[in-house]
Amino acid sequence: MKRFALLIATLGFFSACNSSDSIITCDRYDQWMASCSNCSMTISCENNYDSLAPTVQVDLDDCADNVLMNNLGVCGDWTGDVQYCIDLGYDYLGITCFDYWCGDGFCDHGETAGTCPADCGTGPVCGNGVCETGEDEISCAADCYVPECGDGVCEAGENEVNCAVDCVVVECGDGICDDVEDPVDCPLDCAYLVCDDYQDWLEGCFADCTALESCDDEYGVLDPATAEDVWDCAMFLADAAFDGLCADNINGVCDVLLEEELGSFGDCTF
Repeated sequence: MKRFALLIATLGFFSACNSSDSIITCDRYDQWMASCSNCSMTISCENNYDSLAPTVQVDLDDCADNVLMNNLGVCGDWTGDVQYCIDLGYDYLGITCFDYWCGDGFCDHGETAGTCPADCGTGPVCGNGVCETGEDEISCAADCYVPECGDGVCEAGENEVNCAVDCVVVECGDGICDDVEDPVDCPLDCAYLVCDDYQDWLEGCFADCTALESCDDEYGVLDPATAEDVWDCAMFLADAAFDGLCADNINGVCDVLLEEELGSFGDCTF
């Protein structure tokens, strides 16, 4: 009598909610679908299961216990018992499956390298130092941007060897007249440019006439405005000597200025 009462109580309990068999079977189907991204359930499995005929429930139970759990990940090439169980799920539990899924060998239907590497590959990895297929300067500047030597910025990938114009640290007084230095802003490094031009004028236009050995030092103590004028005159007179225009520039402005500021040595006869 107690066993009969317990059975009645149990049946009464499950009449108000889902049966234990429905929960187990539906959980089994859920696990199978979780391994197959191309299948989903469109209705409440548990509620629908409890409304089915006992013979159908038994078939669903057998599928859940003995077929699907042994075929996790079988998501497209269904045959025999697997196909039968999928058909049961379609007919009674609202399961729908598509002819594509992650792992079918095709990168389609919105799949990406991130969501389905099995079909789409791992894809390029931005930041690994290699500009791979699918990356460019816009989508992955870290890997694909090519620095431009000469733009005045020492960028990643540039250094003092492969792009000295951008990356060499200019230091006035290092004995090198760099591209960004000139005789006015750095006479310590660049005064020789003025003195060489002055020497070209003297040697090209006069007999036995040279610039003083102290030319660099003489130029280095000039104020910036005078240094600018002397530099301009030195270049002008060097060009005049090269063009054979010495006579046109004797006792002019520039030759007098350079003689006063830098001096010369020798006969300096024209």
